[in-house]
Amino acid sequence: MPDGLIILGLQAVAMYLLVLGAHSLRHRFGPVHFYALLGGVTAIMSWVTDAGLAVSVGGITFVVGSTVFYTSLLLGVFVIYVFDGPGPARTAISTVMGVSILTPVVAAVLQAQMGLMEGAASAPIPQPDLRINTASVITTFVDLIFLGIAWEFLGKPRLHLGLWFRAWLTLLGVLWLDVLLFATGAFAGTPAFVSIATGTLVSRFIISLFALPFLYGYLTWQTATRKTSFENRPVLAILRQVEEIEAELSLAQREIERRRRAEAALRESKAVLSATGKMAKVGGWRLDAETRELRWTEQTRRIYELPAGYTPTVREALDFYHPEDRARLAAALEEALSRGQSYDLELQLTTAKGNERWIRTVCRPTVIEGEVVELQGTIQDITDWKAMEEQLRQQDRLAALGQMAAGIAHDFRNRLNVVILNSQMALRSSDLPSGIADRLDGILKESRGMTDLVQRILDFGSRAMVAPEPVDLAVLTSDVLDAYRPELPDDVHASLEMGPEEYVVEADRGRLRQALSNVIQNALDAMPGGGELRLSLARVTNPRGDLSPPAHVRPGDWICLSVSDTGTGMTEAVQEHLFEPFFTTKDVGRGTGLGLAQVYGIVRQHDGVIGVETEPGEGTTFHIHLPARQGEGEAGARAAAEDSLRSAPAILLVEPDAERRDDLKAHLVSLGFDVVAARGGEQALAYSSQPRWSTARRSAWDLVITPWTASSFDGPELVQELRDRHPFIKSVLIADRTIGASQVEDLSLPGVAGIMRDPLEKDALGAILTQALGPDGEDLGDHADHQGPADVPDVPPIR
Repeated sequence: MPDGLIILGLQAVAMYLLVLGAHSLRHRFGPVHFYALLGGVTAIMSWVTDAGLAVSVGGITFVVGSTVFYTSLLLGVFVIYVFDGPGPARTAISTVMGVSILTPVVAAVLQAQMGLMEGAASAPIPQPDLRINTASVITTFVDLIFLGIAWEFLGKPRLHLGLWFRAWLTLLGVLWLDVLLFATGAFAGTPAFVSIATGTLVSRFIISLFALPFLYGYLTWQTATRKTSFENRPVLAILRQVEEIEAELSLAQREIERRRRAEAALRESKAVLSATGKMAKVGGWRLDAETRELRWTEQTRRIYELPAGYTPTVREALDFYHPEDRARLAAALEEALSRGQSYDLELQLTTAKGNERWIRTVCRPTVIEGEVVELQGTIQDITDWKAMEEQLRQQDRLAALGQMAAGIAHDFRNRLNVVILNSQMALRSSDLPSGIADRLDGILKESRGMTDLVQRILDFGSRAMVAPEPVDLAVLTSDVLDAYRPELPDDVHASLEMGPEEYVVEADRGRLRQALSNVIQNALDAMPGGGELRLSLARVTNPRGDLSPPAHVRPGDWICLSVSDTGTGMTEAVQEHLFEPFFTTKDVGRGTGLGLAQVYGIVRQHDGVIGVETEPGEGTTFHIHLPARQGEGEAGARAAAEDSLRSAPAILLVEPDAERRDDLKAHLVSLGFDVVAARGGEQALAYSSQPRWSTARRSAWDLVITPWTASSFDGPELVQELRDRHPFIKSVLIADRTIGASQVEDLSLPGVAGIMRDPLEKDALGAILTQALGPDGEDLGDHADHQGPADVPDVPPIR
């Protein structure tokens, strides 16, 4: 290896350690000595720009002398940028550029001075070359700027570059850029251009590999021992900030111009906008920044419910708002006046007449020559919008609950059917111990109760099967209310109000009856101390419900069924969850929380709207809106509805157990029968002693279903009493285990359609009813000379 290269290598090691060591001492002695060192290295590099050791390898000449100083300079600027940021890096670059420019100038001055002096110079002074020095200065500046850009670009996370590779690529990129710029600027057009450029590219590649361990080692050492981080520090941050500020100023200027045009348009169309503001409930206001004088439009006064022509002060206007909103608005006004900051707020206020309202207020300051001269804005009554937003939120929540609950209920019903079927099959075993039979009876009883719960959940999720038909709500409402009258406490007064109009809808009679029964029961539960239960029917054209947005309401006539009570009422917290499944305010064991949820689902399944009006201590009114039946004349529709009612057989169900009674009633209604349930024989006789139906309805029962026990007034005695009043009534008796086979065989009673055993099989009951009440139905009492239930054809009398 030539001695010159060894000397050159030692020189490079000494310079690299000198520069990096000086940088590492900046925290102890300050950065001034480091900048001075960079200036000295720059002066030497500039003095010997075209000097150095010439080495020929493979026919290519390498001039590598000044490369050592230049690489040392790059390492110095590199580490100060990485560890100290753009500010110190700019100082270093300024130092380098200043010395680069001054060095050839000083050399030129000295050369001129020596030319004027007589005699030989004591030391030679290099003659500066304008082209070479100019190329050197420009190239050095571009290189140092490119260093920061390359470091930032290669540090992007998506490139996944290691520290050593990132540092080496940055260093090599700067060295090669220097070759291309300097060689082109200094030697382009000369015979040696290609040779110099090629050789320098190779030499810079070699020197980058030689310098990399020093640079990487220093970066790692500083990071580990000094706990110094080198985050990305964009060189062009200031330029980007300037661009952003200019863009913001441009946007602000355009906004000011737009506001000026809007004000001119506002003055020209004041009358039109005033009328529009009244319809949209939007008012305007202005506030003088200097005098604090507030000006309002008439619509703003209407929103605050203030007299015409009266404008309050700013303090008086703020007093209308709720305390927390008052503080927000006051702070926003202060920001607008002091800094020209716009605002757009939604706030709550109490009007001069004590009404609560939501408003949206928007402010846009007018700024002239940097000073806020006026605030102007709008105020809009958004109370209805807020109510609609709450309706939509609650609607979405209930829809999600309904979808989830219906899916669970569907799967649960399938499993429940398996439980009921297996329990019924087990009870048919002749050698079943009595204790096991009683337990199975309990399982069946609870399973039937769960069947009703499943049906309510399906109703809430609008998944139940419906059979729409013309239904006269006047008749249906009267029927349901009449069914409740015997059970009403003495201190509860019930009434039904309706006009002469038609109230026919297209609906499933059984589901609608269930919904109305649930609402009435809810009203009765809300009046433990008595009160008034009022039902009313009316035709309307604009239904409004708390839970249905107007977009879902179709145009046309609607029937409004209202159920009012004078009970305890409900708080806002209760109203928020009123129609959610399993939500109840009743004591444990007194309610499932599915009654109103079922009502909600049934109404929605009929494309209806349900709403509630209530106040704590003031009672509650439920409004059920259903679309009026269309397509026929009202008279024809009512006639069709009444024909349908007359075609549905009327069944009087007697059952002391409340859960069993409700379960059987729901099952019979689902089969298409018109059912009224009684607690016992006395109530059944009370029902039959007065006409159950309103005008144009039947006044007798088609069939009675009654239990047959040994300890109560029911069974054959009740059937005989009913037949004395209604000779053509038929009956089905459900015998418990206290009734022996001999009693059944000895029974001689007209009109018995069947005798069934507990546990009751609903399918068998449906078959008996269909045969007894069908077009060709017969009963045991009128068949075969009243020989008893054993003669019933095709249907076993005892189950």
